[in-house]
Amino acid sequence: MGKPIDQYSLPRVIDCHTHAWMNEDLSLLRDRLMLMDQPLPDKHPLKWNLYHQGTPQGLLEHEKAAGIARFVLLAISAKPERCRELNFWVAGLARAYPEVIPFAALHPGADSIKDELDLIIKLGLKGVKLHSLVQRFPLLAPETLKLFEALEEARLPVMLDTLSMAKVFNYKPHLKPILGQFTEFGTEPIGTAEVARRFPKLTIIAAHMGALFAWEDLAPLMDLDNVYFDLSYTYHILSRNEVMDIIRKKGVSHILFGTDSPWKPANETLGWFFSLPLTPEEQEAIAWKNAERLLNI
Repeated sequence: MGKPIDQYSLPRVIDCHTHAWMNEDLSLLRDRLMLMDQPLPDKHPLKWNLYHQGTPQGLLEHEKAAGIARFVLLAISAKPERCRELNFWVAGLARAYPEVIPFAALHPGADSIKDELDLIIKLGLKGVKLHSLVQRFPLLAPETLKLFEALEEARLPVMLDTLSMAKVFNYKPHLKPILGQFTEFGTEPIGTAEVARRFPKLTIIAAHMGALFAWEDLAPLMDLDNVYFDLSYTYHILSRNEVMDIIRKKGVSHILFGTDSPWKPANETLGWFFSLPLTPEEQEAIAWKNAERLLNI
């Protein structure tokens, strides 16, 4: 059984899924995301609430207060032309703050994927973040597959921000008028599995425990050695039994701790994680050892 967090000597916990934004993006971000979940009460576990102000400094303070030693900062842009700016920004944050593990923004619509990857490697970024809905690309489109091929050749892991467009409206029916026209831009388990099989040397981190809102459909991903899951955004949504069932089926070696800060509170998520019925060795593997091995840090 896992020990309660107040009785556990915290290891160097790595949060593998966090966000912060440039100042010029914060106002639009808050307006759009809060509007999307306006019908939900503030305490609803599925509501996108900001638990820090969205700035890098806010993220640093939020993670430190939770006892988290390092965190993966995920940059993302819906516009291919902005990726380079974001990548210089996140690289600068990593130089200034050793807590930051920087992931790059990249878009299948970039003029030259090779040039962007050359810069990402030169900047020392540890992986790439893709979000098919936010960036408006089909997961198996020819240009997306070319990007995955380039990532495999570059030996850069990719964080796929999963979302089941087939299931999201079961959880959030109020989003159908907003997102109903974008169903082709989901990241479903069957699509992630197809990418993993086509590019077996590509390391894929399927966010939100494999498939946000489609956890009952994870079977195609369970036996794929190049696919990892993170725990982000599952706190207070999945039950302990559901989480443990996925962990046991996928295997502890393929699970990474993550919060999805600022959309989930880091301190509560970490406490919830340490309350799961895991051995101390399993806790350490998920909390930091798997991430260190996977990201070579």
